[in-house]
Amino acid sequence: MLKISIIGAKGEMGKFLCSLFSCLGEIIPIDKGSSKKEWEKAWIADIILMSVPRDVIDNLLQRKKFKKEKLIVEICSIKRGVSKIIKKTGASFLSLHPLHGPYVALEGQRWVVIKKESDLSHPLAKKIISFLKKKGIKIFFAPSEKHHDFIIGMVLSLLEMLTIVLEKFIFEHSKRTQIEKPSLKELSFWLPPGGNLLLSAYTHIIKSTPLWLRKDLLLKSRPDFFSSAKKTFEKLSKLDQKEVEKNFEKQEKLVDKAGINYPRMKFWIERWFEETTKILFKKEKPKIEIEFLEDFKKIFPQKRKIKVGIHGIEGCFSHESFLRFCEEQKISLSKIELKFLVSAKKVISAIKKGLIDRGVVAVYNSGSGMYRPTLEFLGKEKIKIFAIYSMSINQCLLCHKSMSLKKIKKIFAHPQASKQCRRTLEVRFPQIKLIYGSDDDDTALCAKRIAEGSLSKDTATLASETAAKIYNLKILAKNMEHDPFNKTTFLLVR
Repeated sequence: MLKISIIGAKGEMGKFLCSLFSCLGEIIPIDKGSSKKEWEKAWIADIILMSVPRDVIDNLLQRKKFKKEKLIVEICSIKRGVSKIIKKTGASFLSLHPLHGPYVALEGQRWVVIKKESDLSHPLAKKIISFLKKKGIKIFFAPSEKHHDFIIGMVLSLLEMLTIVLEKFIFEHSKRTQIEKPSLKELSFWLPPGGNLLLSAYTHIIKSTPLWLRKDLLLKSRPDFFSSAKKTFEKLSKLDQKEVEKNFEKQEKLVDKAGINYPRMKFWIERWFEETTKILFKKEKPKIEIEFLEDFKKIFPQKRKIKVGIHGIEGCFSHESFLRFCEEQKISLSKIELKFLVSAKKVISAIKKGLIDRGVVAVYNSGSGMYRPTLEFLGKEKIKIFAIYSMSINQCLLCHKSMSLKKIKKIFAHPQASKQCRRTLEVRFPQIKLIYGSDDDDTALCAKRIAEGSLSKDTATLASETAAKIYNLKILAKNMEHDPFNKTTFLLVR
């Protein structure tokens, strides 16, 4: 079995790599706090994977000597001649760069392999590249370290420079117009989709990139990117209005020639804007959208109390959706008796037997598709649909009050909840095993089982914030769904 040491295992990228490569061999996680024995074990591994800042590599490998059979893999964002440092050790070398960091699902990731400096004929290098491809990661090749660093300087260092330019421009323009400089929050309220994208990029760059990497990208690139930026701004200060107008015309031609799918790009920018707006102006209650609604008198006759069967138990999304439906439609809950029947099968069976008057069942989710058990039972019976409505769903990762994230070993959840959050869990918590339950394992019921102890304390689940309050559970994370517009469609039937 292969032994793979991962140096920098406690960092976010290091944790991701430990999880990713765990099925390829035995993982030896190493960090600053590792003992001398652990470091000795790491250096004799078949593959040494370095998830550390570029400047650290020189000291780590100083006076180290290895055989050609050993493979050292580095994933630095800026290479700056790292291959020369590694090749001095005598080991073989593979240079990679995961472009998207650890927070993107594997099938959405792209990794660069540096062609010229890497020992691509080495069996272990071939094995790693083949493994990454099988995981759904797109691999492409850069000709050399120099080419890689130039492109990364353009796409990453430019963004880092953008944060400084925005700040200086806002300050200077406010000073010239004698109007008080607006805050970032104020700007976010005024900006249209394109401008909101710019502000979002500014915020994301600062929040997601560690300070050492920001300095690395902007101040330590070769040639010095900051000096290039200053030269550019010197030329910009000498431009006159006519030259700027000509530049606008050139830009249009350049974009047209590039053949970029603008309508699709525009769609995603506007969707991103909508998502950001939702966060800024977030409502406490999830939104209900009515797609079809029968005459009220037929749904809820006034003369008697109506028994309504819920697909789930108290605190489930079907329950929450029905309460929201009644609130928006001004239906008094005093005239309704709720029956919590866990599964769609039990709801439909209770309707057939005359045990309940109406049923609320989940039928479709935007992030995970059709609820197959619901469709199966609906297809077998003569069911009258009174209303079709959808509700936005916020899946929370819940656990027992006494537990912490470090102690959670598995997540047990309803299959639909699991599907809605699968990609988020892969990226954020790859070390935790996800177990799919059945349709009987309602989201709120799983929460209740954790509270009561019938599910072990090292188990977390996916359920609503309402369920967390009802069953006194800890919320480890909110918004676990990978679709930011996650909605479930419900049917009100008889």
